[in-house]
Amino acid sequence: MAQSRTTATDHGTVDQLVLDHLRCTFDTSRLLTAIEIVDTCVGEAERATLHSNLRCLHDMASHLFDDVPMTIMSEQPVWQLAEEILDEIEESHIEVSGIVTLVQQLAALRPPDERRGS
Repeated sequence: MAQSRTTATDHGTVDQLVLDHLRCTFDTSRLLTAIEIVDTCVGEAERATLHSNLRCLHDMASHLFDDVPMTIMSEQPVWQLAEEILDEIEESHIEVSGIVTLVQQLAALRPPDERRGS
């Protein structure tokens, strides 16, 4: 019997292999740095939502990867919030490639059976 590649978390069902990898490699403090970059480099209109979403993503990631107590309750899966942030950055044409690369790692938590184009 094949082992499931998904696992249920407090922040939605995620790809277990990606979760295991990110628990060992992802530095959640980089999301706080991303928030600082957004606050200094992004126009006021885009900043509020992006700042809020990145803060939420940081809280979720800290809970998942660093065993920090859960501070946010959301029905939205962590990977879905990451994808929304990526879409928001793309739509705004914000030049923050470092943030895109960072958030793409969290978007990869999307379970295999929910991959785009499946």
